[in-house]
Amino acid sequence: MCGIAGFAQQPPQDSAQRLEEILAPLIRSLRHRGPDGEGIWVDAPAGVALGHRRLSIIDLSPLGNQPMISASGRYVLTFNGEIYNFPTLRRELEGLQHRFRGHSDTEVMLAGFEQWDVVSCLEKFWGMFAFALWDRQERKLTLARDRLGKKPLYYSLSPGFVGFASELKALRHPSQPRVVDRNMLALFLRRGQVPAPYSIFQDIQKLQPGYFLQIDCACYPLRLSSHRPYWSVFDCIRAHANTKPMNPLEAEEALFELLSDSVKLRLQSDAPLGAFLSGGTDSSLLVALAQQLTSKPIKTFSIGFHEPDMDEAPYAREVARHLGTEHHESYIDSQTCLDLIPKLPQLYDEPFADSSQIPTHIVSLIARQQVTVAISGDGGDELFFGYDRYIGTLNRWALCRRIPWPTRLWLQKLGKMLNSSAVCRYFAGCSSTSGPGVLYRRFQSLLQLAGCRNLEDYYQQIMSFQFETAKFVRGSQEPPTVFQRTHLLREIPDLALRLQFLDLCEYLPDDILTKVDRSSMGASLEARAPFLDHRVVEFALGLPYSLKRNEGQNKWLLKRLLMRFLPQKLVFRPKKGFAIPLADWLRGPLRDWVSQMLEPVRLQNQGYFEPKAVETLWLEHASGIRNHDHQIWSILMFQVWLSAGA
Repeated sequence: MCGIAGFAQQPPQDSAQRLEEILAPLIRSLRHRGPDGEGIWVDAPAGVALGHRRLSIIDLSPLGNQPMISASGRYVLTFNGEIYNFPTLRRELEGLQHRFRGHSDTEVMLAGFEQWDVVSCLEKFWGMFAFALWDRQERKLTLARDRLGKKPLYYSLSPGFVGFASELKALRHPSQPRVVDRNMLALFLRRGQVPAPYSIFQDIQKLQPGYFLQIDCACYPLRLSSHRPYWSVFDCIRAHANTKPMNPLEAEEALFELLSDSVKLRLQSDAPLGAFLSGGTDSSLLVALAQQLTSKPIKTFSIGFHEPDMDEAPYAREVARHLGTEHHESYIDSQTCLDLIPKLPQLYDEPFADSSQIPTHIVSLIARQQVTVAISGDGGDELFFGYDRYIGTLNRWALCRRIPWPTRLWLQKLGKMLNSSAVCRYFAGCSSTSGPGVLYRRFQSLLQLAGCRNLEDYYQQIMSFQFETAKFVRGSQEPPTVFQRTHLLREIPDLALRLQFLDLCEYLPDDILTKVDRSSMGASLEARAPFLDHRVVEFALGLPYSLKRNEGQNKWLLKRLLMRFLPQKLVFRPKKGFAIPLADWLRGPLRDWVSQMLEPVRLQNQGYFEPKAVETLWLEHASGIRNHDHQIWSILMFQVWLSAGA
């Protein structure tokens, strides 16, 4: 696991020393991603500089250092990630007369590029990766990202320059000014993150998951010769559209074999390894499989909160006891979380507003004290129908679609009338879990749905922090996202699968995996996600709805599998998630800080937000009239990021 950065410029104009001087501070800004070593390789006649920061996991010797040159000298690779099936590929390549000096997956990748074309290699690589490959013979730069987007890769392309980096902080060049894109700021307020292929800056993009691009650097202007996917969630869904469904016993056994192999591959490490354990279905199942595959107790890590309705530590403790792990538990208080907020811009490098970023980084810091690699349960919810919002969305949409469109428009207008402060003030004082308060909130949700023309339109609202972004961001217009890819969505008749498709294409890579990557790498910890082995993903996308939700239970098939290892009381329990009491913190210990960050004169001088709209939002939340915690947090995260000198 590492950090990478580099660039190519045409026409070549700098000496080798000057190229190193430009790249050195950029690659050093990624030291947290790779504290164990640094490498820079330059090709001055071609105007190319490649950099690498190393976190040593496989082959801890200098033979694993990067950037690495292939045996023939043709290819140079800087690579972030892990190729889990590299031992199998190595044996195949040895049979084709390739010889190896060390034992790293990087060297195997380079031999693969010499033996096969890039697309064939990408299809053969199982793992998480983002890399830049320089072809010295053809003067071509290839950038690629893994299938699900576990590892990040930003890039910038102009007529005379192409740059790339694991994080935005390392994508700077004297000739490339950085300008905040107001349209992306509006999209950030809606989503709480900036989804690929966009970034918060003009002229900088994220390479999308499952994509690669190639740039011809032998000419001016630089030419984008290829930019396309080699794998996609949609293709997986389409490939399984007409397959014969398995019965529950067959599916359970097939999933057991797949997940066991996926976990086994991710236990490969020359550095200490452990696992995150929340006590939920996903992490518990992976830890159970990992413990079954190892002879010693695996180290597990969890954090607890002093607020009982948020605390999952007792469940994790009980699971660890049943599985026989070496369990480590730490309780954190609100002050620990609050102290982390000023550090978030350095961690995330781009505005990011999923507040679970805070406990995720804290548990990563705790785990890093003992291990370098941690197994994580990411992807289980998206693949096996784990979110309660899925069934809620389907049920409400089934009700709403029966209502004639003119009636729904009238209901939408009624909903806007009910949003008056007087009405909200009354219901703000009501219980959120019983009586008129809960009825009002359910009615509001139905009215919100009324104006939606289709399922994905409604789901976009469910997944939005802010609806009227143009009201808050001056001179902005949101760009399209996966929710507007109606030509693909129409080809997925299964509505439950359609929701999973939307999450796998955006929410998983741009929220969940971004959060885990920055939180773990900010602690110099590698997080591995066995559920996101592409074979497991393809299997899950081919499952019928009845194997994902059954007997009133989400993740039904996973829970059947987990019952092989744990008693029923630990398998079937309420889901809590990994949240913090954000709404209360904003009104309480963070109140003065929020008021300072959202001060109208400050906003006016910055020129991005409409001060009056933000002030109204904050006053409604601070007074308890309405709850705007996610909307306010997203604005705050941009403000903190901007203040940090972005």
